[in-house]
Amino acid sequence: MDWWIVIGGGVAALIVVFLAFSMDRHVFKRRTQILEAAPDQPLLKDHGKVTYLMAEQARQPVHHADDGSLKSSASISSRIAEVSPLMNGYASPDFVTDPESGRAVLSQPLVIVTEAVTQMADVVPMIEKAQDEAKPIVVVAGRITDEVVTTLGVNCVSNRLKSLIVISDDPEGFAQKLGVEVVSHTDLVAGFLPPEVFGSCSLWVSDSTQTWIL
Repeated sequence: MDWWIVIGGGVAALIVVFLAFSMDRHVFKRRTQILEAAPDQPLLKDHGKVTYLMAEQARQPVHHADDGSLKSSASISSRIAEVSPLMNGYASPDFVTDPESGRAVLSQPLVIVTEAVTQMADVVPMIEKAQDEAKPIVVVAGRITDEVVTTLGVNCVSNRLKSLIVISDDPEGFAQKLGVEVVSHTDLVAGFLPPEVFGSCSLWVSDSTQTWIL
């Protein structure tokens, strides 16, 4: 009788482990499907409702909504003249918010600096955090796939998500400027993003070759 109890307990423990593993796989699979599904499937949360946009749907000119917290181009030029730029700019013109100056300008963004981004699933947790806090998101990475740049770029163009990608040959320099650590690719893939890895600033300005953090 005792042996049956031991065997039964062992089987129950295995079932629990299997179910937990299956749930983790389901969550990761669902996140990937949300980002890669057909255009009638959701992508990003918007006021509690998830929305989606694929590149082929978004390659139409859309004016960025006015952000009252941002100054005029002349005022921004005056402000960035007072700080030293970092020598990397936006990864795509899709992230430009001020066509007059050709700059991407974001007010009080949430910023993360990482070694690499290799798939859209890597950026889902940081996008969710930025949307929960109603902030733009800036991703600085040593390397990043074209898929991620394109997907975030077209969602930026269509005003689905205020975001910016900077590909930098010196992620450590950005991290030091923001007072944060560079997130390893391993931690990024694992979704290990404690609050202290996120930086912020009053104003983020990037053109095609340089970035100013104010």
